[in-house]
Amino acid sequence: MLAAGGARVPGPMVRNWDNAKGHFEATAAVRLSDRVLSMSGGSWMQGPTALHWDAEAEAERDRLLASIDGRPALLKDPRMLLCWPFWGGGDAPLALIGCVRHPLAAARSMSAWRRLELADGLRLWLAHCRVLLELARSRAVPLVDVDAAPEAFLGRMRTVAADLPGALDMVEMAAHYDPRELHHDGLASGVPDALLEDALALHGELLALLPPTERRSGTTFPWPEVERIRALLATRDLTAAVSTARSLLGACPDPVAVLLPLSSDLLRAGAGRDLLGLIDAVAPPPAIAGLMRGKALLALGEAGAAVDALTPAAEGPAPYWEARSLLAQALHAARRRTEARALLVSIAAEAVHPPSCLSTAAEWAWREHDHAEARRLFREAIATSPPHRRGRLRCRLAELLRELGLRDEAMTELASACGEDPSYERARILQNAGNTAT
Repeated sequence: MLAAGGARVPGPMVRNWDNAKGHFEATAAVRLSDRVLSMSGGSWMQGPTALHWDAEAEAERDRLLASIDGRPALLKDPRMLLCWPFWGGGDAPLALIGCVRHPLAAARSMSAWRRLELADGLRLWLAHCRVLLELARSRAVPLVDVDAAPEAFLGRMRTVAADLPGALDMVEMAAHYDPRELHHDGLASGVPDALLEDALALHGELLALLPPTERRSGTTFPWPEVERIRALLATRDLTAAVSTARSLLGACPDPVAVLLPLSSDLLRAGAGRDLLGLIDAVAPPPAIAGLMRGKALLALGEAGAAVDALTPAAEGPAPYWEARSLLAQALHAARRRTEARALLVSIAAEAVHPPSCLSTAAEWAWREHDHAEARRLFREAIATSPPHRRGRLRCRLAELLRELGLRDEAMTELASACGEDPSYERARILQNAGNTAT
């Protein structure tokens, strides 16, 4: 909504298929948060006990927080709460907005997309929202309740946005809001009582800082039916699972929102052919349909057909990251290996984790006996990785160098790996083995 109103996201944005309109998260900001969390021994799933960062991270933070053409820079990333001392430690003035969501709604969303247990989702919600509550109290950060009734939510957003720097277009901002996209509810089931009590208590403290308002009503996501389908898949009763899924999709108001997370469950159960039938029955938007069909066809071993399905999904004006990444895999499986490698290298710059694309392309080049290109790509992957995460990549490069008989060069890489990433034990093992062989 803020982006629609005129705030500017700095640089390319994360665009995944689990959010059709986009996440509006600056890729560079997500990378930076991940880097700080990783340097501190944590991740977005597990906040560290203490944060550590370097001058390079500070410089990138200050660049991202600078205004863009006189408009406020919009940074939205849940990881920022887990590494708030870093993001809040610069000199740039910050105008903050905190989004409050029912803990079970957040946990169910993570369960749908990442198969995260509800209890783990609640723990993650608590880790983030404890920081949010502290910020709301200590810095008077305005909060917005996304579970409020539509008119109440829009009224609150107008109030909060009016205090932001720069003139935002309130009409465009409101036009971007669609309560039907809030698919998950706060119905309780299947979580430890004490954990749920802690989460609900914290949620109540956050809501107490907001004006009293009406809440949205009604169940928006058919969780009991989805869990029944997952249980049938777990027992390998594919016929009953697919039949139940077909009935559910025919009856629910937003079948695409249900089929998207279910598609991964069906593929894991080996029901790729059945998934293709469900996609045809639901008729999702073309880009999402192409992506889902491509995933199913690739799982079925039909690489050529997967390429045909994924190509249009990967070529639109704002294609999903998964479509292009999966297209590279499909091209490689279809033995169009030069195209596959070129695509993977070309999209690395947009990836949240560029080294993963580059190192995969390097492995492909090595298998195709293009050793010079493999070495170049591994070095590029190392250069785009934070120093403390380079050990694994340097170790793999060292192994390849030794296969080529370049022992001294391999030992140099291992020495660098041990210095940059002392916690990566394999670097020391390979280094000791090399010294012993000498």
